[in-house]
Amino acid sequence: MLYQKYKSLASRVYCAGLALLLVLSEVFSSNLQSTLPTFSRVARLGLTGFAVLLLAGKIVLLTEYETQLQKIIVAVVLVYTA
Repeated sequence: MLYQKYKSLASRVYCAGLALLLVLSEVFSSNLQSTLPTFSRVARLGLTGFAVLLLAGKIVLLTEYETQLQKIIVAVVLVYTA
């Protein structure tokens, strides 16, 4: 896969996705939801979608799997998440 070519990028993509999810949980659990409900809903959906894309991209493209079982587990996790 793309793992060898973009090995240094993999950890950055993964950390960016996790950080985005953490920011989402903090910001949207605050008073923003009650003050701007429509903006909050749209922003939450967009940012969560982007974070999930980053994490799924890292899992699928930027991880080197050694066994067939690891690939099967990743497929099950991605299907369950969807």
